[in-house]
Amino acid sequence: MMNNDHFNISKIQKNTDVYKFEKKVLSTLQEYKMINGKSRILTAVSGGADSVSLLLSLNSLSVKLGFSVFVCHLNHGIRAQTAERDEKFTKKLAEKLSLPFYSEKVNIPELYKNTHISLETAARNERYAFFERAAYYFNADKIATAHTMSDNAETVIFNICRGSGTEGLCGIPPVRDNFIRPLIKMSRIEVENYLAALSQDFVIDETNYDEEYSRNFLRHSVIPKLKTLNPSLEGALFRLSESSRKDREYFDSLLSVFSEKECHTLNDIMDLPQAVRLRYIKNLCKNYSGKEIMTGGSHINALADAAEKTFSDMKTRYISLPDNLFAKIDFKSGISIFKTNSENNNIQECCTENLYFNIELHAGENVINSSYAVFLTEKNENIDFCLPDIIKKEDIVYKLYKKVDLFSDIINRKLFARQRFPGDSIRIGGMSRKLKKVFSENAVPAIERQLVPVICDSEEQIICVPFFSAPCDSEKSLADNPKATVAFYRSQYI
Repeated sequence: MMNNDHFNISKIQKNTDVYKFEKKVLSTLQEYKMINGKSRILTAVSGGADSVSLLLSLNSLSVKLGFSVFVCHLNHGIRAQTAERDEKFTKKLAEKLSLPFYSEKVNIPELYKNTHISLETAARNERYAFFERAAYYFNADKIATAHTMSDNAETVIFNICRGSGTEGLCGIPPVRDNFIRPLIKMSRIEVENYLAALSQDFVIDETNYDEEYSRNFLRHSVIPKLKTLNPSLEGALFRLSESSRKDREYFDSLLSVFSEKECHTLNDIMDLPQAVRLRYIKNLCKNYSGKEIMTGGSHINALADAAEKTFSDMKTRYISLPDNLFAKIDFKSGISIFKTNSENNNIQECCTENLYFNIELHAGENVINSSYAVFLTEKNENIDFCLPDIIKKEDIVYKLYKKVDLFSDIINRKLFARQRFPGDSIRIGGMSRKLKKVFSENAVPAIERQLVPVICDSEEQIICVPFFSAPCDSEKSLADNPKATVAFYRSQYI
């Protein structure tokens, strides 16, 4: 009798877990208006726990709501034998559910071996391109991915660490164009309980435990520690993302009204509230380049700073940006973005003569302009572990010194990257060297010299520059632990 009671209780608990999970998915679909009764939903399934729970819950709800479900799987070729296993597992699951299945094989490591894109970025690019092809194949109007509340927490923390600004706090949007995230309010625990209640197995990607990947490091080492402060961390960060998205919508509405005007003088721009002004500048750059070219807001802030100076003294200024772009700040014509090339070298020469940038450096990657990036580590960090893979390649950093160790106490203050000024010199080993001479000795083209980032402290003392073989700060023994390490590399290889 006891055994039967225990069995019944377990069965009730399992049914409850299934009901709660699917009810929450339904609520998410309705809250964010993800689908309608006639929707054709392409479900991206890797074979992992998240995507399997997504497929099972959508398939169950499709019977009640009348939408159609299709399954797609990309064999990315990253993990050889286990990649084949994942594809077979997903295909078998689709057949079990009597759902249409589509898959492709792409050898991502081979495709991207001669590029300078990280494996994570390459996999993401190929994955989303595949989703669009699969959606076309099934004539699907929605693409469901298995991003969870836990994924959102990792994204927000990662963005904070990169210094992405308030935009990064928005995290993973529940809906973006035709992509929907029905599990965006689910924690990983809820996913596992749902699959356990259904006695459904799934595959495990062994690379999920490799902490050389940033997300895995956050997932396994950082987030568990943060949860000692707040066990409901994922929920708290999701609420932060929701609040940030509402703020963004409000500011975007203000910006939309302003952008309806055809021409904006600098006076018009400076009349905007600062939060709206920064968004206006960012949109200018994004609309021209077609992508987010600003890293951590540093270039946005440099543009805004230059705009304030031009508004004050009415002098035209130029800002160098990534992707070989320049911004012109003029009192009458406002801010304009243009691309430099061999056909407008006269414009580029004008830019370099009047170039302005002064970017505060933060730990991690700092894109300075179209030619240079700076990677900064803090005290006692292992830079070889932190650096992007690209900087570890000797051919990419030819003529650039990969690492400059900085020892003095000035590193406790802020560091900035600015353009070179006439008469700048760097002091090393008690001797002063003119930067002009340093650049001449290293055959740096004149047109590029204003693009070279000069690293200074808050008191305008030059700390280090590219093309120099040793740190300027040699007051302490190299046996001492450095306060920080700076690495220079070409921004076009990011």
